[in-house]
Amino acid sequence: MDLGQIEAKLRSSDVQERIRAMTALRAYDAAIAVPLLQSCCQDSEFVVRSLAAMALGHKRTPESFAILQGLLHDDADANVRAESANAIAAFGETALPDLTRSFREDQHWLVRLSILSALQALNQPQILFDSAVLALGDADLSVREAAIDLLATFAGSPMQTFALDKLLPLARSEHWQLRAHLARALHCFDQHQARETLQTLRQDDNHHVVAAVLEGSVRPSPSLG
Repeated sequence: MDLGQIEAKLRSSDVQERIRAMTALRAYDAAIAVPLLQSCCQDSEFVVRSLAAMALGHKRTPESFAILQGLLHDDADANVRAESANAIAAFGETALPDLTRSFREDQHWLVRLSILSALQALNQPQILFDSAVLALGDADLSVREAAIDLLATFAGSPMQTFALDKLLPLARSEHWQLRAHLARALHCFDQHQARETLQTLRQDDNHHVVAAVLEGSVRPSPSLG
């Protein structure tokens, strides 16, 4: 699709035509694509703005970064903000201030999950740890479950004791989903506190929690090869 066709389709009243035009922009350099994608970020349809954010993550320039900052912090739709978090993370450490700020300020579960995933890929242990701890206090269970899973990744690291200190109190959570996630997480740790808490969770009133404890107890046999 040539540039004239793309520009015409971006003005179409048909959402699918606009999406096809954005897809065609993948073949164009950032100097051409970014200004056109910027116009898509004002589209009335959130799916168009989300796809524009995704595309901007592949056209990494100062201009595309600035556009993604605006979408991440200001777009009215959580889907767009979440996609913008994924896209801006492609810029690496430069994106950390925006991601951490958005995580503190944006309470939508989808945005927060996207940011946690993005932070994990950026290899910044302290920032990831601090964000996971903050996520433990989230109102949404899925965010808290993600926080537990992230803290489990610190097992065997210099920060494992700090991670375990944040995890162990969750054994008393009123939510069985969190206790089940905790059981799976604790199998990653070799400390006696983790083993003792697993023994306690094995007696949990909820069968999902007990199953999570037992799942982790079944380990594959060492390879003989």
